[in-house]
Amino acid sequence: MTLLNDITYKVIDCGKFCSVRALIEEHYTQDIALGKYLKCTKEDLIPTYYTLLEPFLSRGNSIGAFYGKDDELCGVTINVKPNRTDKMKYLNSLHLSEKDATMYRLMASISGNDMTNILETDHYWEMKMITVHPKYRGRGLMTELVKRSTISAKQRGIEKLVMFQTYDQSLKSPEKMDGFEIIKQLDLREYVDSVTGKKEFSGMKPPYHLQVIIVKKVC
Repeated sequence: MTLLNDITYKVIDCGKFCSVRALIEEHYTQDIALGKYLKCTKEDLIPTYYTLLEPFLSRGNSIGAFYGKDDELCGVTINVKPNRTDKMKYLNSLHLSEKDATMYRLMASISGNDMTNILETDHYWEMKMITVHPKYRGRGLMTELVKRSTISAKQRGIEKLVMFQTYDQSLKSPEKMDGFEIIKQLDLREYVDSVTGKKEFSGMKPPYHLQVIIVKKVC
């Protein structure tokens, strides 16, 4: 078993793009509950995340977990301070598949494109694409990535950390997870897509039936 004292944590940027991309491709894009329900393939999702990765990493807010002398990347959280200009450039350059567009509309619906008012601050980071390699799971890496992100956020004047999740077993209770609290939720079974007029996720089963926004105050 890999010992936790063999794991080091570092702020990462575009210099680690290839290793971050490989980890997310193999162990994040395939684990998305919404994508699984829509029968998205890895090939469906990869272009979306590749487009996002480089500008996100360039901000130098993300944290990586590394194992051993060879610095094998075994976990990552991509921390992003939302920027409307970057978002518009991203949307204008991206050709979303029908399935990706369906998920994007869902996220826009729950956030209302108004996160600043929901959070009562514009000093926040979204924690995206949090991924731990399967052979390192269950050893506290996810908790430590959140802890390190919290410290880094505080140093940079960030007030809150935010995650969008499809409610699953990682949320130990409907209210809290590692200091996060649910501030908004949407029953996926009742959600009506604004374009198709259909309940695109009506077949989602518990515990994967709620889309939630969870927030942690940076103390």
